Amino acid sequence: MSEQAPEAPSRGGGGSVFTRKLGPMPMWAWLAIGVAVIGVYIYFRRQQGAQAAQSTADTSTPASDVPQFVNQTYTTVSPPAAEAPSGTGTGGTPGPVTPIGTTPVKTARPRQITASGKDEGDINQIARKYGLTEQALIRANPMLRHIKVRVGKRSVPLIGSGAPVPAGTVLKIPAL
Repeated sequence: MSEQAPEAPSRGGGGSVFTRKLGPMPMWAWLAIGVAVIGVYIYFRRQQGAQAAQSTADTSTPASDVPQFVNQTYTTVSPPAAEAPSGTGTGGTPGPVTPIGTTPVKTARPRQITASGKDEGDINQIARKYGLTEQALIRANPMLRHIKVRVGKRSVPLIGSGAPVPAGTVLKIPAL
């Protein structure tokens, strides 16, 4: 009788690479866990990027909140003097030039005016015309704080609207 050697136990021979055990679980389980972890990472990174983009977009001012005019405030009673432009005559020849540093002839200011209701009659323009600040004109005419004007379909306070003073409104012009 011939004796045969016992067969060595097989070590998972046969089958796919994905069905072989790698530690306590088969390879396909480890791959599924890895794909899930990567998917969760990508999801949270995209959420973080969307929140960052949304937070920067909310800091802008809506166009409806931007005024259509700009009030200029000067530290002196009147706006700064502009330089005298050099004039030109006909044919491009130099015309008369007003010397810089000369003061215009002062005319007497009226004590009161009646507003025309035209576009050039808003509070700021009237104040500049008579060498005043807008605040000085409002102090001399406190009733301006209570006047409402229509801008579009809304009724808004006259002060700050840029709308002309209603026609027929009598304004006191304070003395210098």
